[in-house]
Amino acid sequence: FFLCDFRGGAEHSNVLSFSVEPDGAHFKLVDLHTFAGKILCTDVDFSYDGKLVISDWGEGWTGNYEGRLYSVWDEEYREGGDVSEIFSEGFSNRTTDALVHFLSHADRRVRIRAQLALADRDVVSELKEALTTKNQIEKIHVMWTLAMLHRRGQSCMEFVAPLLDDADPEIRAQACKILGEAHYTKSYTRIVELLHDPSARVSYFATMASGNLGNALDEIIAMLERNNNSDVYLRHAAVVALSKTQYAASMANLQNHSSAAVRLAAVLVLRRMESRFLADYLSDEDDGVATEAARAIHDARVESAMATLASSLDDARTIAWQKRAIS
Repeated sequence: FFLCDFRGGAEHSNVLSFSVEPDGAHFKLVDLHTFAGKILCTDVDFSYDGKLVISDWGEGWTGNYEGRLYSVWDEEYREGGDVSEIFSEGFSNRTTDALVHFLSHADRRVRIRAQLALADRDVVSELKEALTTKNQIEKIHVMWTLAMLHRRGQSCMEFVAPLLDDADPEIRAQACKILGEAHYTKSYTRIVELLHDPSARVSYFATMASGNLGNALDEIIAMLERNNNSDVYLRHAAVVALSKTQYAASMANLQNHSSAAVRLAAVLVLRRMESRFLADYLSDEDDGVATEAARAIHDARVESAMATLASSLDDARTIAWQKRAIS
């Protein structure tokens, strides 16, 4: 990835480069370094000829009318990155086979344009065949294209559902996401099982999907207890799913659950619901849970629980809680 670090003056501004790598259900930044230094950059992107183009503001916050464009390239790789002829010819008149082939292209822009062109055609049978590819990127784009076709009224989720058992965790994750967004309830049982997948990313998308497919309360609670707040993205997925499928009373009933991680998630769900039951969690023995209940009542302006929050000042055990009880 490339990022413009604009700081008002060229002396302290740079084009930064970084990468990401999996970290639980999410990603973490790695290999952050300066790619092009001392340039007051406002944008950076790849042109179709394989070069990286950087726009230079000139100088100062208001500019000095001396902006310019720089092109940066490595001659060893520029020709391989040149997609100008592909875009010049366009995509709408290409054969379906050619478009499917483009789904594995190194340039994401080519893949996306091919995907969009395929989604305008009646190509479910061709895409079903393409799902047998061993290329991960190509398979994901085939799945995304099928998802687009489904939204346009074509029946094709039955071809995505078997991928819930794919050996590649990213394919399982994408299948969960697509099937959940499609409200394909036939996949509910298998997706709920994937809440406990060894891959945190699969568990995340399975949890999110379950919120569109049915009531997986017990399985989500078990996932939260196992996660024990170690991965905030998994907790977020659980909160989203529970918010879609549960009544406030069912979250209030978790007050006596042995896991503080489960009770914290319940508070976050009740915050989304702006429920008066948040007041009950102010008496939680865990500082984090009780403080989060105070934040929810105050910051979300849950008027029905404000009086209880104010009266909790003498019992407030954290500064964040005290500030909200006073406010």
